[in-house]
Amino acid sequence: MSTVPAITPRSITGIKGLEAHPVYMLKLNGAPTPNLVVKGENAGSSSMSQNDLAISIAWGSKLMKNVQSSLVNTKIMVPGEVQIFKAAVQATYANDTRQYGYAFEPTYKWVKMPYVADLNDADVNSERKFKSGDTSYAMDVFSLTKFKQTVSSLIDDAIWLELGKVVAVDIFNGNNDRFNLTTGAWSNLGNVMFVSGASNRVVGLDTFDPLSAGSTANLNKRGVFPELQILIDAQKRKTFSEACARSVGTVLKVKLEDFATSIKLRVDGPNGPGVMELPAKMLPGFFLPFAPTFEQGLARGAADLKAYLQAKVRDYTAAPLSPRGIVAGHRNPPIRPGVPAPGAVPTRPTTPSPTKTIPQGILDRMKYLGW
Repeated sequence: MSTVPAITPRSITGIKGLEAHPVYMLKLNGAPTPNLVVKGENAGSSSMSQNDLAISIAWGSKLMKNVQSSLVNTKIMVPGEVQIFKAAVQATYANDTRQYGYAFEPTYKWVKMPYVADLNDADVNSERKFKSGDTSYAMDVFSLTKFKQTVSSLIDDAIWLELGKVVAVDIFNGNNDRFNLTTGAWSNLGNVMFVSGASNRVVGLDTFDPLSAGSTANLNKRGVFPELQILIDAQKRKTFSEACARSVGTVLKVKLEDFATSIKLRVDGPNGPGVMELPAKMLPGFFLPFAPTFEQGLARGAADLKAYLQAKVRDYTAAPLSPRGIVAGHRNPPIRPGVPAPGAVPTRPTTPSPTKTIPQGILDRMKYLGW
């Protein structure tokens, strides 16, 4: 199970930020390779309060971690960690760089998560650096190599099964930043992530969508939305699965057509390794055979999510058993107020721990789904 290291004074011994996104890879305590990722969630685009935002991010990650992959483990950074992180950015990057600008953008809510090695995504663009006069800049441009890698990765039933589990949690979380929950449109290629050598090979990182936060993504706000029915309605699940599979092919067709009319892929066929030519015009329907597997993943994810949430409800609402009289087989006499029990060490009064609660938005969704 992955843990999230704490950021403490002088613990950051290396930092590398992306130019295209507010994402930083950190090396903590002299680690030879990155062991923590820090990301800025654009809270400024959300109508949620800071409390709702924190609860939604934390619980969205908790659900994905326990249903899909233990590699998912997002934690809200405390103010002291944010301060140390920003100081490291300031010491590393000039104030005219994007990495510096992201770090000091006041609308970002900063989160941290374990660094996942050998992580790739389905984005078909790659960052290239350009220079114009004395100015250097970076842009994301189409990469035929990455395009072929994405298509090859998606020609796999195991990928679609696990992706279905990821999207099942997305549906419950109200996260539209992988597939649009209403139309099935593939809305963010970079949010479909693969881990080389992992048993499940897909990991559902980035569980929170600030652009959906005014409605579906607020797990602390009362209310439900019709897309949740995909989790319990077989026909809606089938329709949605086919829409997602068709959208994957359609999006890839659009990406490819500006550069080529077809691609050649190395594949393992029934007669051994070979080369397949895939015309761009075939892509919209190319992944439809994987829709039933994706649908199966959705159903499994929904079942696992239901079981996990029902267990949490039981855990959070169970009345604690009193230790008095359990072993002795008889009731101990009540202790008078202010009089310590025989042999007890006097202690100072303590404040009772707050009772754990499940956010109201989660309870409403469970009730709506009959869970």
